[in-house]
Amino acid sequence: MGNNYKLVLMDCNMPIMNGYTACVKLKDLIHQGKIDDMKIIACTADTSMHNLERCKESRFDQMLDKPIMKDVLINLLNRYKKFMDMQRDSNSAPEDSLSDFNNEET
Repeated sequence: MGNNYKLVLMDCNMPIMNGYTACVKLKDLIHQGKIDDMKIIACTADTSMHNLERCKESRFDQMLDKPIMKDVLINLLNRYKKFMDMQRDSNSAPEDSLSDFNNEET
């Protein structure tokens, strides 16, 4: 398929196309098999329940609160690296190997 992106940190409030719309479009392309699977993390300063639900509906894999603290980002990147290594080694990681909106772990 050709894209090399495995993890995307997506700002929710971008000009022209917001992150919610961009995430839906990317997830649709993944589902259609047009691009490789990737994890998309919402980055937002809006931590309201309404916005959390909007992120879930847009199919983000996880949400990071802004401002993003260095230790939180490093922890997230390390967890995703372990997940990607496991996926590469086994060719299919279990769905629950990485916390996401489904199990509410951060």
